[in-house]
Amino acid sequence: MVSICEETCKNFAEAARQIFEAAKTLTGATSGYVALLSEDGYRNEVLFLDSGGLPCSVDPDLPMPIRGLRGEAYKKGCVIYDNNFSKSKWMQYMPSGHVTLESVLFAPIIIDQEVEGLIGLANKDGGFGEEDKSIMAAFANAASIALMNSKLLDTTKEQKDFIEHAINALHDIFFVFEFNTGQTLWWNRAFKDITGFDDDTIRSMHAPDDFLTQESIEHLAQTEEAFRKHGKITIDIDLITETGDAIPIECNASLKEDLRGENLNVFFIGRDLRELREKEKSLKESENRYRRAYQRANFFKDLLMHDINNILQGILSSAEFIEILATKHQITSKMEHSLDSIKSQVLRASKLIDNIRKLMLLNQDERELGKMNLENVINRSIRLLEHNHPDREMVITKDLPDHPIVRGDELIIDVFDNILNNAVIHNNNEMVVIDITGKEIITQEGNIMFRIHISDNGVGIRDGQKEAIFNRSDSFEKNRKGMGFGLSLVSKIMDLYGGAIKVKNKIAGDYTKGTTFILDFPGSDA
Repeated sequence: MVSICEETCKNFAEAARQIFEAAKTLTGATSGYVALLSEDGYRNEVLFLDSGGLPCSVDPDLPMPIRGLRGEAYKKGCVIYDNNFSKSKWMQYMPSGHVTLESVLFAPIIIDQEVEGLIGLANKDGGFGEEDKSIMAAFANAASIALMNSKLLDTTKEQKDFIEHAINALHDIFFVFEFNTGQTLWWNRAFKDITGFDDDTIRSMHAPDDFLTQESIEHLAQTEEAFRKHGKITIDIDLITETGDAIPIECNASLKEDLRGENLNVFFIGRDLRELREKEKSLKESENRYRRAYQRANFFKDLLMHDINNILQGILSSAEFIEILATKHQITSKMEHSLDSIKSQVLRASKLIDNIRKLMLLNQDERELGKMNLENVINRSIRLLEHNHPDREMVITKDLPDHPIVRGDELIIDVFDNILNNAVIHNNNEMVVIDITGKEIITQEGNIMFRIHISDNGVGIRDGQKEAIFNRSDSFEKNRKGMGFGLSLVSKIMDLYGGAIKVKNKIAGDYTKGTTFILDFPGSDA
């Protein structure tokens, strides 16, 4: 790759030679050179040298450091000459074998007040004078202009090459054409790769019609007025390939005048949508498969629950029929215990199925919440508890605020049913004691909440298991059958209501003395 400095030297050299020849002729000098300052700023780099036919045995590759009289020219930034050079102090810097120099003149080439190089002249008959100094100042200025133009051209070329390289590296297509004539002006590698057209073919085609499907041409025509008005548009088009295939492209187009302000050019930047469309298609197919699988699962779930409930109901009816027959005949305590166990397990299985159904409803439905009176709900739950456990002695106390109206729905009864039922099932005392208290609280946000405490004298819950009881997947559920699943339902219902549930020991530091559940219900207007 050629550096900017090399390109600058190459482009400047021809102009510099013409300036040098004119200066040499006009001043009467017989030899000289033009040099540019090296990139490190320590030496001259000679573009060309004219020895005037005099012998010179100096190695042409020998560096030409910035010192001596030329060092003065660099330092002072003005034309400087010496007509007695061969006897001056500057001779100490001259290498052996150098061409004989009687008179020497240096004219600095200056850009932005920085010396970028020199025009050197030598061996004028009679020596240089002030008129030569003025002439060479003008020629040096001309050389400065030529050098500056050369650098600008090189910079422009480098920028153009950089932009071209960057655009060719894009995966998106880039395409430019003249708006009124349809002449293709510029395109990147991605455009050729997608369409399959070579450069000559693209150059001969009329844009945009030769590159688009008829439907896309019509679509584009409908947007032309808005495109002219706003100067930009985003549109989906179908690009025609060499083989006649249509490639979907998401296109951002902008309308810009050229540098001369004579023509309007259209700049297209487009993204190939084939991969995205395939992913969308695959996703839609996956969604359809999932929906069908979900519908089948729901069908089998409903069918399974329905049939299991029928089976359980049949078992329960049979047990009740046996119990009726047993009243007419003497039965052993063992048989009576077995009948009680059958009924208990059937009721437990029925409750489990009901909880599963409600959990599934909570996961899939958006439920509408209304106003519920907590006292009525709790009273109903207590009556159901006493009905389901007629053989257990229970003392249940209540202390609730007046008119505790909260947000909820019919599932709120399950919150209290599960907690109260656990207080009886997981209780080894002859007397089950349950205390239900409540109060109205105001949150920091100014909202009304009703906080309910339900305490029991059951077996309690170990500290390491208190969080686990609300997660049906935890191992605690496997060890304590029934509690974890029901409380998972309770936790989800409280989340649905925007409330919260916590659990702690009834007596601080001793879980064996019973459990207290704390329920926070968002209040609702009466």
